[in-house]
Amino acid sequence: MSKNHPKILVNTVPKSGTHLMLQLVAGIPEIRFATSCQAWINPQNIHELHKMLPGELVCGHIKYSKNNHRLLQECEVKQIFVYRDFRDIVVSYAHFIINDKHEHPLYSFYDRYLNRRFEDLVSHLIAGVQHPKCNYPGVYEEFRHHFPWREIPGILVLRYEDLVRDQKSRFNTCRIVLDYLYGNSMNEKMKEIVIHMMMSNAIPDKSKTYRRGRIGDWKTELNDMQKETLKKQVGPLLIKWGYEKDENW
Repeated sequence: MSKNHPKILVNTVPKSGTHLMLQLVAGIPEIRFATSCQAWINPQNIHELHKMLPGELVCGHIKYSKNNHRLLQECEVKQIFVYRDFRDIVVSYAHFIINDKHEHPLYSFYDRYLNRRFEDLVSHLIAGVQHPKCNYPGVYEEFRHHFPWREIPGILVLRYEDLVRDQKSRFNTCRIVLDYLYGNSMNEKMKEIVIHMMMSNAIPDKSKTYRRGRIGDWKTELNDMQKETLKKQVGPLLIKWGYEKDENW
């Protein structure tokens, strides 16, 4: 095993497989969750990355900014950025709000004013809400500041779908992760061994926020009006990201 362990940040768009990615990376021998700084990074503690030690792993939903990018470079942190089909993010986020994130501004609105109708929650999640009891800009506005990381050189950018499609896809993605973190300092035989350790460490059901994680749930969970609204918000983005060839979906 290489002795030149990097400092690692798993940074994801919310609802894009954060815990699965963490399980995979934490399966690498001698990689450990950070104790020199907070393991969960947020805007309030991100400067603690200066304390981070080689071989430590942190995670978060860190929005892109020039300052955040500069900080990660100064601290020599290797970032793994994971994103997902935005339509599935919307569906997953709606279930997450209902089941776990009751502090979200939309939860009490859903509970008191939407008669706990899932379809209506999704519509308001997409379009946003301006109401005396709830002011929410919409999930695209909430998450869009994460997206620029995808275009930044030197960052490993992964698609959530490649982590869950099948075992072969996950295996290949783990190899990409090791190539990024260790390059030629880890030989091919060792990489094969470590990949199996990473995959053995991935048990999504251990995550309290894991629901189903399926690809393409949006096709049955979103109605036509919701799809049309999303086309206006992220239609070109989905084409750019390779999820669609055009806006005929």
